Amino acid sequence: DTADPAVLAWFLQYARSRFPATRTVAALLGHGIPPAPEVGWGSEDSLTAAAVQPTGDIPPLPQEHDFTPSDVTDRGYMSTVDVGQALMAATDNGANPFDLVYFDQCFQGNLDTLYEVHQTAKVFVASPNYAWLAAAYDKYLAGFTPTSTPEEMATVIINRYEGALD
Repeated sequence: DTADPAVLAWFLQYARSRFPATRTVAALLGHGIPPAPEVGWGSEDSLTAAAVQPTGDIPPLPQEHDFTPSDVTDRGYMSTVDVGQALMAATDNGANPFDLVYFDQCFQGNLDTLYEVHQTAKVFVASPNYAWLAAAYDKYLAGFTPTSTPEEMATVIINRYEGALD
């Protein structure tokens, strides 16, 4: 279940143990959903088309939007709180933070997201979604050096991301 915070925590812990490094960067990409509240969804049978359609200026919640990726087993998604729980578990409750966490996700620079994860990295970069999926990771990594500080790595990402905009 890719929407389970324990799965993300396990993956990040495994990667750190399997490939130990002096600098660690975690990049999470996809559709960000920080404004989505924690909600209990009814069964699919109990939901009518009218019940799941947003009204007025309210954007659809992730489960209501066809193009929002969700877990194929249960259509679950990882909420803001879930992301915080996953990163806290992956960093031993912030005792072993990443040097940099890059949220290459829509709208993850919100304070509610950053509050949930503030102990899990020294520096955060959050995509404002000006260019969905610039995915210039080859350019980001080429700008990192073994002596780069987290701030310098963040600057590389920001500058290369900005350079990808048309």
